[in-house]
Amino acid sequence: MSLPGEYYEKEKQNCCGCGACQAICPTKSITMELDDEGFLYPKKSSLQCIHCNKCIAVCPMLNVIKNSDFEQKVYAAWARDYKTRLDASSGGLFETMAHLVIDGGGIVCGAAFDEHLKLKHFCVDNLENLKKLCKSKYIQSNTDDVFIKIKEYLFNGRKVLFVGTPCQAAGLRGYLGKEYENLIVFDFICHGVPSQDMFDKCIKYEEKKRGGKINSFTFRVKHGNVKEVHGYAYSIKTKGKVIRKKGLYYEFPYYFGFKKYIFFRPSCYSCPYSTPDRCSDITLADFWGVEKYIKNVDFYKGVSMVIINSQKGNELFEKVKEKIIFYDSNIQTAIECNQCLSNSTPLPKVREAMFKDLNNIPFDNFIKKYLIPKKTIFHKLLYILPGFIRKKLVKLLPVIKQIKKRGSFF
Repeated sequence: MSLPGEYYEKEKQNCCGCGACQAICPTKSITMELDDEGFLYPKKSSLQCIHCNKCIAVCPMLNVIKNSDFEQKVYAAWARDYKTRLDASSGGLFETMAHLVIDGGGIVCGAAFDEHLKLKHFCVDNLENLKKLCKSKYIQSNTDDVFIKIKEYLFNGRKVLFVGTPCQAAGLRGYLGKEYENLIVFDFICHGVPSQDMFDKCIKYEEKKRGGKINSFTFRVKHGNVKEVHGYAYSIKTKGKVIRKKGLYYEFPYYFGFKKYIFFRPSCYSCPYSTPDRCSDITLADFWGVEKYIKNVDFYKGVSMVIINSQKGNELFEKVKEKIIFYDSNIQTAIECNQCLSNSTPLPKVREAMFKDLNNIPFDNFIKKYLIPKKTIFHKLLYILPGFIRKKLVKLLPVIKQIKKRGSFF
């Protein structure tokens, strides 16, 4: 079998970019390099490679890892602490459980922006830095040397909680090669990951438009009375002042593109981890449609779906029950409420043409063509409506489009 570099140049859908092959390589002959779409792929040096095949053995795409010996438990839950829930993307369950690990002297590893708005995996051991790991960041994080650091912590007896995409979680397990009692792994239900490169380009576009320097960016900002979970905020320094700007996803090109699913990594459209069989101890997600199952719950304040996949995950969840409000559910409901528990995100027809244009037309024109809604006024009017009316209208849109194609109601 071809090694990373040869294998993935031909079939990029077979590489998730987790970096496990780079971390395991004993001769450091594998590096992660950008392709023309802006995603990281492994490249190997044939001069240094000793053909040990460890890179192949740890690859989570070639060796799919699943848990199979635990009867899953599913809950709808949110933190009792209002600020924890308000600050979270959904119900604040990750921060609540991560608190417990840090309070016990453990380490938490997750994705955070650095000072240059590059998303990387960091290991933290205090509550102040834990905040940086909270909330969703819709970019593929760079794991760099974090797998190596985690192995050192585990070897030295430290408890470690790792959170990442399902393929990153599987990459870590493949790299470690065995079960550690002091390791607990979280993943989340993932639609797919865009690249850091695309995010950088959109940030530069926004800076040019606003005439300043953006120094922070937050996804999933909860916007008071606006019934939409996909808000954003950023801080920009312009004319000597720092301004905080907020908006809804369709007002920021990158976020709009993410919601259209048009620039994910190729492997995301055929992901082997879009299944209820997980490789993690706990899976977290939004509990979409929870209002159908729990009366008088406000989803827009944040409700987490928690899927317990192992005994270790169950033990941790039991320890935080007094800090959360939770309701029993089941795996079938979880599948019905999250499409990526049963299927990968469909490959958009426009993706191939879009990436060709990315490197061949001015980026301002690229934004106008692909990443700005054609009917901005429609979006603005849509989010003025009450949530329940908006949901009904969105469901009717496909029907209205079909009627328009026919040119008649009959």
